[in-house]
Amino acid sequence: MYFDAQTARPGEDSLTRMARTTLGERLARALADGIHSPVADLPLIDTPLRAFVVHLKQHGALPEHALMQVREAARRTSDEQRTTTHAEWTDPEMFVAHVERRCFRAYYRAD
Repeated sequence: MYFDAQTARPGEDSLTRMARTTLGERLARALADGIHSPVADLPLIDTPLRAFVVHLKQHGALPEHALMQVREAARRTSDEQRTTTHAEWTDPEMFVAHVERRCFRAYYRAD
């Protein structure tokens, strides 16, 4: 699990912490699926990524904070899956860069 459910942020109640953790787990699964797929199939991460980023934004996260959390999740995924990635992901940082770009898009399109 990428996000520790026991680590509450200041002013965060248990329901908010649980939602953030659940959304983080869904994002982690989507990233794992994404790194095993060709680049053209990367849009499969958009829904869980957007849900996670929207949740962060609604709770006051700045774009750089959302980006740091998503980047860390993408890096962990690329490091853990290094030997089984799809052939198109020749460089782990390429995957992270694609995910970061989608994170920015999700943050600024969130209402």
